[in-house]
This record gives sequence, structure tokens and C-alpha cells, in this order.
Amino acid sequence: MAYRPLTIGKSYSLCDLFSENRKIVIPDLQRDYCWGNDDHAENFIMNLIENVEKEQISLGLLYGYEYPTQYIQLCDGQQRITTLFLLIGMMNRKYENNKLKKFLISEEEMDDDFDPYLQYSIRESTLYFLSDLTRYFFIENAINCVADIKKQTWYFEEYNLDPSIQSMLKTMSVCENILKDMEQSVLDPFCSLIVKKISFLYYDMGDAQKGEETFVVINTTGEMLSATENLKPLLVSKDNENRDQNAHFWEEMETFFWKIRSDDTDTADDGLECFFRCILLIKFDERKDILQKKHLDKYCYELLLKFDFNELKEYFSIVKRLFTSSKLFASTPWLPSLSGNSSRSSLSQLELFKRLPVIEYCHKFKEVSEKDIERIMRFFENQSLIDNVAKDIEHTLPAALKLIKDMTDKDVLSISKLENPLVSREVKQKCKILSEAKEKRMDIEQSFWSVEKKGIWKGEISRLLEWSYIDNSFSLEMFKEKEQNVINLLRCNDLFRRALLTIDNFNYPRHFSDNRRGYLCFAVSDNHWRELVNDSIDPFGQIMKKINFSTLQQSLNDVIEKGNNVKYVQFLENPAILEWCDGKCIDDLGNGEFLLIKNKIATNSIKMSDFLEQEQNLANIVAQ
Repeated sequence: MAYRPLTIGKSYSLCDLFSENRKIVIPDLQRDYCWGNDDHAENFIMNLIENVEKEQISLGLLYGYEYPTQYIQLCDGQQRITTLFLLIGMMNRKYENNKLKKFLISEEEMDDDFDPYLQYSIRESTLYFLSDLTRYFFIENAINCVADIKKQTWYFEEYNLDPSIQSMLKTMSVCENILKDMEQSVLDPFCSLIVKKISFLYYDMGDAQKGEETFVVINTTGEMLSATENLKPLLVSKDNENRDQNAHFWEEMETFFWKIRSDDTDTADDGLECFFRCILLIKFDERKDILQKKHLDKYCYELLLKFDFNELKEYFSIVKRLFTSSKLFASTPWLPSLSGNSSRSSLSQLELFKRLPVIEYCHKFKEVSEKDIERIMRFFENQSLIDNVAKDIEHTLPAALKLIKDMTDKDVLSISKLENPLVSREVKQKCKILSEAKEKRMDIEQSFWSVEKKGIWKGEISRLLEWSYIDNSFSLEMFKEKEQNVINLLRCNDLFRRALLTIDNFNYPRHFSDNRRGYLCFAVSDNHWRELVNDSIDPFGQIMKKINFSTLQQSLNDVIEKGNNVKYVQFLENPAILEWCDGKCIDDLGNGEFLLIKNKIATNSIKMSDFLEQEQNLANIVAQ
């Protein structure tokens, strides 16, 4: 079979890399192998074991160049590749038939110099050690354990001074300990994972000069390349004619994301990674699995390589514009601060829902004003407040992006003509009001935006809109008045709660979803009041028709005095009962008896009959 060179941007498993008499060479400019000197090797291997059932695991990029033919000079990936080679050798010792020998050394080398697939050119001692180690320890398997290697005639005293060899011995001891009691049923799938299912993306540096430049970068920092550093050469060199121009633009992106970085990072990597993830979600919105990814991986690389570099430039320019000109867009950092937390995080799914459609909107319509942008942003900002939207981003984000892609006019009001889960009856009603408002549109918009974000409305104001018509025409003045009336009613607390008891056939007090003990509640939180506002009976509307807001408390007292509720008559007649219940919760014991709950955790409670008796006794004492 003819030799097949490695191809840039293609994924390779270890059974691909360690084949065809190819040599993976650690050049003399590399650092020593060091993962055995700390917990790196053990953590790396244990992580692989924990993911043994996965179909595919990407271990990032391998930077290298081929010189001479069949010799891949490795620029980055030394620690991972060396650890995996040693692991394969140790696993091979667990099989009597040398099952993994073909991944350690080629058939040609078995009959020649016995040079394994992995070659160390850092120093000759490491090179010779690996050759003898592969032959006498991994394959012939005549040595009992790793500790006995130093007793062998082929193990020379100078090896004790070779830091790479000493680190390799430590890694093999780790492998030996992990594999010692591993049963065959676990070993076999683990073996399959290592040689077939883990993969690397290969990037060809092209020649020795570029390879050595990469060596300098990696060895200066002492760290492996980040996800975005791995991605950079793949994207920049896609269009070779404009490589230098693309590289300059990449630096511009890095500078921008460094400037808007969170306060606990000193690089642009997280911001860039977040940007690429956002673009993937916009372009491949039907792939819900991308939403779950926190970091770039092999699959993301492959999708990003399908992009035209100019398209990435367009999206970046949009993000830069939005951060520069829109206070609303920049109100939440591109990456949240994670002070005190060592793990990086991208934008939350809810933030992605609010931002990505706006980015795509600017990309689709090109020439849009700041007011156009604000309107589309406010729409998604408001949608994000709605529970049914916020709790199902996996489905609502694709719907949001489809909404933008289906728009035929840049005016946000045009969405009312679209069939989309986000275009609700309320959305269509607001679009109709605004389209008829003409010169008053901005005033009405501002009022809607101001009200929608309040906790009691939380993005949904359909009931408020219903109350705001005069002679079949929407009145902004009426809208403001009714909204203020609701706020004033809520400020009346128990007086308003008691007034609600006078409404016929109204399910109140009721079981709200957050009452963990299942008590009846008179409403406490914004969520409770929102549920009551949207009740089919419209209790707020009924109360507002009965009272005079200029004498609000007296009007509420009149409603309570004239009202009738056989079951809760004691609550109507005696305000002290509800006042005593700090958490506004009771338990219905039947036969007109209630258990009054003092607070949320019910550490103090009393039967209503006992409470009333105590109140009467106290009143008698005072009277005497």
C-alpha cells in the first residue's frame, strides 16, 4: 500500500497515526516529557476511562510538519502522544497475543532496527530507551513490572540523568497501577477507545521554519495551545492568498475580546471561543447539540472550517458595533465575571437567546439604524422574561433565529405576519397597536418596554392591553393609568387580598406552584400576582370597576363590607386573621375550620377558632 501523508484539517486516530511505518518525532527543540512528574498523566488517563462509552473523543490539534517523508516532526502534542504511546504499550502487556503490537512498531521495523512509531530526538538516550522499552518490555514482556526495568542490561546508568526517561517510568507506573486489576470486560472497550475512538486534528506547519517558530511560542509559555490558538491556523490559512490579511484581522479580534474580557482572565481566548460558538449556533441552529457545548471541540472545528473567512469578518464587525453603540447589548458582559471560580464559562443559554437573533438581524439587513436595533433587541429581551420561553431555550432559540431569517422587512412590526412560536396573540396585538400609532409609536414603545420588565408582568401585558381601549381604540393614557392602578392595589396588601375574596366563583386563595407544603395562599410574590392578573375571571378588572382610586382604601373597605363569601366570612370581617399570617398561607381543615400558618416554614401555626378565642379574650381584658 502506498504511503499516505497526513492532511491538514483532517482527524486522525492513533491507529491512523501509528501506521504505515510513519514516525512521530519529538524534535530536539522540544521540552522533555514531564507528565509523569505530577498528576497530569494519571488525570489524563482516568478522564479517558470515565469516557470509555463515548463514540468519539477529540483531543485537539497536533501541530507538525513532515520532514523527511514519513517523519512527522511534532510541534505541539508531545505530552499527550507520549502518554498514549506508553499507555498502549502497558495495555499490550495485558494481552498474551501482543494484540496492540501493530500500534507500537511497524512490521518493517520488527525486521530492521526495531524503531517504534514514537521517536525522541531531544537526546539519543531517550531515543535508544524507547526502542529497547518497546521491544523488551512492551512486546517480549519478559519483565515482571516497571520497577524491574532499571535492573535490565539494556537500561544504562546515564538513563537516570535523562528527565524524559524518568518521567516515562513514572507514567508507566501509573498505568501499571490503573490496569492492574482491570477486568477484560473493561480493558477491551478501553483499548478500543484509545486506538480507534480518540482523535486529533492535524495541522501541517508546512516547513521547519514555521514549525520552529511554533516551538518557540509553546516552549516560551510552557503551556499547550488553547482552543482558539489551535483553530487560528486552520481558519487563517484556508485562503492562502489572503493569509497575512486574515492573520491581521485575527489580531484585531483578539485585541477587541481582550478589551471586553471578564475581570478574572488576562487573555482573549474565552471571548473568541464564545464568539465562534455564537456563530455556530446562528448558522447551524438546527443542531441543538451545539447549544450544550461549553467549549470548542473537533466537531466545532469541522463546522467552522466550512465558513468563508469574510463571513466571519462580517459577524465580528456586527458584534463590535453592537458593543460599541448599544448600551442594552453591552449591559451584560460578553463573558460573565467568574471571580473565585477557576472554570471558564460562556454566555448563558438565556443570554444567547437575547443576543444571537440581534446579531443575525444586523447580518441579514445590513443597513439598520440604532433605533431598528433597539427595537429588535427589546423584543427578544422581553421574550426572555416569559417563563415558557426562558425555560425551553433548546427550542425557543432556533425559533428566534428562524424568526429573523424569515423576516422580509427590517421593521420589527413585520414579524406579526410570520408563523412562529414566538409570535403570540399578544405580540400581534402590540404590533397592530404600534403600526396604527404612527407619530406616537415611540412613546407607546417606551411605555411597553418600561412596564414589561416589571416583575408582576414579566414580559406579558395582554390583560393590561385589554383594559386600555376607549371606543375600540388603544389609549396610551388609559394604559398608563391602568398599570398604575394595579401597582396601587398591590400596595394595599391585606386590604386588597380581602377585597379579592368578594369575587364570585373565583379560585382564591389557591395552591400556587411554589407552595412546597401545598397550603392555600393569598398571593405573596410577583409570580402569584401575575397568575391572578391573567386569571380567566379577571379579578383585577372587576375590582377596578368597583372602586374610586382617589379614595382607594375607603373604596376597598366598602367593597369588603358589601361583599359576601360564606367560606371565608371570618377573613372578611376580621382583618387581624390575615395580618397574623406573615406568609399569607392557610390550611383548610374542613367544616369551616382553618389552620393559620405564621410563616413560610410553618414553625408556628394555630387553628382559626383558637386564634379568634384568644383575640376575644384579649379584647375582654382590655375592656375591663
